[in-house]
Amino acid sequence: MYASRSPNNKRYTSFDDVLARFPQPARDGMPDGVIHLGFEDREPCDIAVESGVARVVPSGENEARASVRCSSGTFLELVSYRADFRTLVQDGRLAVEGDLSFALGIYSLLLKTNSEAIEYFRTVDTMPRGEPLREVPRVRRPTRGQVLDVLARNTPLIAAGMMEDWRALQWTPERVASEYGDTTVVLERQVSISMRELVARMCDVSPNTDRPPYVNGCQLPDAMFPDVQPSPWFSPRDFLPPQLWMGAAARENPSTWLHRDGGPVFLGQVFGRKRVVLFCPDQTPYMYSASVSLNTELIDPDHFDRARYPLLARAVRTECIIEPGDILVLPLGWYHCVWALSPNISVAHVFANNATWSG
Repeated sequence: MYASRSPNNKRYTSFDDVLARFPQPARDGMPDGVIHLGFEDREPCDIAVESGVARVVPSGENEARASVRCSSGTFLELVSYRADFRTLVQDGRLAVEGDLSFALGIYSLLLKTNSEAIEYFRTVDTMPRGEPLREVPRVRRPTRGQVLDVLARNTPLIAAGMMEDWRALQWTPERVASEYGDTTVVLERQVSISMRELVARMCDVSPNTDRPPYVNGCQLPDAMFPDVQPSPWFSPRDFLPPQLWMGAAARENPSTWLHRDGGPVFLGQVFGRKRVVLFCPDQTPYMYSASVSLNTELIDPDHFDRARYPLLARAVRTECIIEPGDILVLPLGWYHCVWALSPNISVAHVFANNATWSG
């Protein structure tokens, strides 16, 4: 019998609990500025970063670098890990204007990470391991027991042939535009766009474009749900709503910068190919990571500032290529950076907080 639990992050009990976290140090390299938090059901609040310290300041006295508007209840859900930032924007429950990177930096300061979560990540970061993983094993139609084993050992796996009953494997950008053209998705800068317009922009991308249009993990639109099957090894109730990743290939830059997630990830490749660079959790001392699941530092492990991130050069990496029909099983704590090698579509299932599994 094997059982595991994703970080169990307790809720804030009130907005005063959020404000009680300040003043606190800002993240390294975070610029000075003010974020305005506007609420539908309570007085607004401003948080300022100055000289490396974040603190609450009187609202409206300074020009805002970024602004957020939502209900206080939605805000508490967001900073307690009970709601996904991208999904709230997509659903219209959260509006962000101005400098998104700055807003995400403030968000990372507010996230409620309790001692259980910290201990869980410390466990996977320091668990005994043998030789570094040089190649991600590829297994044709692995059993539930095999997947449980890699999760227990905290090692990744490419599961081939597990998406053969997904209608989504018939997706191409053109077919998606034809069948779901009026469906709205959210790009990485929190810009809403129709699927038809997204595909048109994907087809019009220059080979030298550094940041082409990319749907960076927004919730899979409801209309597309029937084409996707949940993980064949676990209950759908164990997962957050599936995420859509879709866009054109960039000239050099990653589609997704170096980060790690708050739960095991099952990344299903639907169309096109992706390159994934992985770092084991025991490489955390070299990763410049200050958060469980959100990295606001935009690090490309292929091209990075060695003066700013000297330790990263010492980290041991593993690489793999995933193709249509592959599911990359990524256990908790593994850092990863992803490149789209061609126009591509992926669907990810992430274990929800408190998800358990046994075998």
